Amino acid sequence: MEFTNPWGFISFAAVPALIALYILKQKHREMKIPSLFLWQKTASLMEASTPWQKLRRNLLFILQLAAVSLICFMICGPALTDGRAYGEITAVIDASASMRAVDSYPGSGGKTRFERALDDVMDVAGRLSRGQKMSVLIAGDAVLPAVSHSDDRAEIKKALRDCACGYSGGSLSDALTLAEGMTEGTDGGSLTIVYTDYDPQFSGFSGRIEVVNLAGTGTNTAVTHMSCGGDASGFTVMSTVRTFGPDAEYTLELRCDGLLTDAKKVSLKKGEAQSVYWTGISPDRRVASVTVVCDDILSDDNTVSIPLERTEERRVLAVSDNAFFIEKVFSSIGGYTFYKSGTADFDASLAEGYDLYIFDCFVPSKLPEGGSVWFISPDTDTEGLDVKSYIKGTTLSSAGTAASSEIGAYVNFSEIALSGFYEISCGDGWETAALCGMLPAVAVKSAGDGRKFAMLAFDIHNSNLPLLKEFPILVQNLLNYSLPAMTDGAGLRVAGSVISVNSLAYSKSVSAEAPDGTVTELAPPFPAVSYRLAMPGVYTLKQQLSRPSSDGSTEAVGYISAAIPEDESGMSGEIVENRGGARTKTDFRGQRELWPFILAAVLVLLAAEWWVYCREY
Repeated sequence: MEFTNPWGFISFAAVPALIALYILKQKHREMKIPSLFLWQKTASLMEASTPWQKLRRNLLFILQLAAVSLICFMICGPALTDGRAYGEITAVIDASASMRAVDSYPGSGGKTRFERALDDVMDVAGRLSRGQKMSVLIAGDAVLPAVSHSDDRAEIKKALRDCACGYSGGSLSDALTLAEGMTEGTDGGSLTIVYTDYDPQFSGFSGRIEVVNLAGTGTNTAVTHMSCGGDASGFTVMSTVRTFGPDAEYTLELRCDGLLTDAKKVSLKKGEAQSVYWTGISPDRRVASVTVVCDDILSDDNTVSIPLERTEERRVLAVSDNAFFIEKVFSSIGGYTFYKSGTADFDASLAEGYDLYIFDCFVPSKLPEGGSVWFISPDTDTEGLDVKSYIKGTTLSSAGTAASSEIGAYVNFSEIALSGFYEISCGDGWETAALCGMLPAVAVKSAGDGRKFAMLAFDIHNSNLPLLKEFPILVQNLLNYSLPAMTDGAGLRVAGSVISVNSLAYSKSVSAEAPDGTVTELAPPFPAVSYRLAMPGVYTLKQQLSRPSSDGSTEAVGYISAAIPEDESGMSGEIVENRGGARTKTDFRGQRELWPFILAAVLVLLAAEWWVYCREY
């Protein structure tokens, strides 16, 4: 037994004080009696007149003495210790999406696995011995140290109440690596308690580990994937549903913008995935959701939502007297509406509304006010480009810059040979992507208003570029730079992933709205900061534009959706035994304080003392 408050023994001074109250002269009570004949003997009178008296056997005194003694003992903080002393306890809690499951076995209390883990860690924190410290690591898609080397129980419990389970995968291996580093060299040794619902691997971990397996016997069914396609007539949605439980028939419901649109029955075998197609969805709908109707242990993966969007073609104007190769490469890439204009016919004031302008061997006296611009073999100074003489060329090489990595992705510059090119000096803002000798051959620039510029210092007709596979790749890389989509990539994302939001031309601000309505400002300042898809659902991305876009709007809106990782849904109800043994609580007993039991005994004694006093025993 240990005492958490040794100074509490001073309180035992109350015991002799109570005894002194009983051996001091006791006050007599005045009473009316019918006759002095009945008075006690003279010895009794003499005894009452003395300041001290012999301590008599008194039930009231015994009860009061016992209660005071127990109160003093409780103040000392007695506690039972299991004898296993660790200098520090580290709790690692798996915060992956599967820990949001609510198992139905008796004792779960309708709580998620994560909540049950928090309850057990709070219990462990309440049993810390004097000088014993505790750390808590939350292992979601990243490791969050919720508590570090603390011996303050109140602080630990407060931090645990602020912890939440995520919707992504977990990072137990990273958390264990951090735990090992945090406890290395701890006086008295350390114990790491891992709370998870699967069998983790501990290869290379040197400390003592105890595993609390929170997996139950419940099963799960999930919508694991969705995609859509469409045109002006409507959308078609493909959804994939999978069950990890027994063979059964399930109902799938399709909702568009929150309204029930269709429902289908599917029969699934254990572990089987089945694709279900939904057609004839109205073109004016914006969001489609598919739900599998079932009673399983994880409801967060029963519904997946995706935006219903058609890919809008970008408008490209090529100002050239010989745009054959340029037109062919845009035709092979697809997704762009290609327009041509001769150099003599070009009028900047009449050529507004295009997303990209390509000036081939021609530089206009005035540039259009909107859209990105490519200069191919410019022969006149423009936009910070100082054009000098036309010189003999050679093969290209990478400039070793960030622009080289972006523009030259999957491009072997050394395969591209030039017969000649313009010697051009690039001003502020321009970044060289490829060199011909020591001079810039390909360069790009991002203007402050979001417009993008690109420059090729050579005429593609005077190079072997149109004959190489690098030609469409280089053009696609330049398009990705000049006309970026609001986000990189497409399709359903995994919850917990981080996306980059590209600023469009003339963007003043960028914001993202999560499925729960939380709005996050991503810019300014530019470039926009990365954004984490913390939960499943559809996210709305908005950019305010300082000038109208090609469709006349001053607000660009995009959507992106996320879902729980499929491997987090795979709960079949089969518990895997692990090194710690499958159980729902840790066997760490630590220090058990006795004050609640002592307080209960004190209350019983005080009740008995009151009863004795009322009956004048």
